[in-house]
Amino acid sequence: MPQGVDPSKLPPEEMLPPAEQMPAVSSIAETQKLLREDKKKALEALTKCSEEDLAKKPAPAPWEPTPMILGRRLLQMVDHLKAHKGQLFYYLKLQGKPVNTADYWGM
Repeated sequence: MPQGVDPSKLPPEEMLPPAEQMPAVSSIAETQKLLREDKKKALEALTKCSEEDLAKKPAPAPWEPTPMILGRRLLQMVDHLKAHKGQLFYYLKLQGKPVNTADYWGM
């Protein structure tokens, strides 16, 4: 989301650009590299959170205006990512790609 843009003021068609305008990767290796980098950043950010922050600090999100404590927000985000993981898995399966349960669970 560009800085200074209030998502609540955008019409639905501008909230999510078409697939052709979304960033894409060119290979599985690039995807794995980017995921490793994201994981490293996420773990670094978590080390900066105290138990008190997780239990008491408010964590607003542009996609959800409801106030929520940081620890709950993080759990909600993980749950949301699980839904996308399932979507991707079934999308690949329906395309006939060679994915299986072990791929889904990262085994």
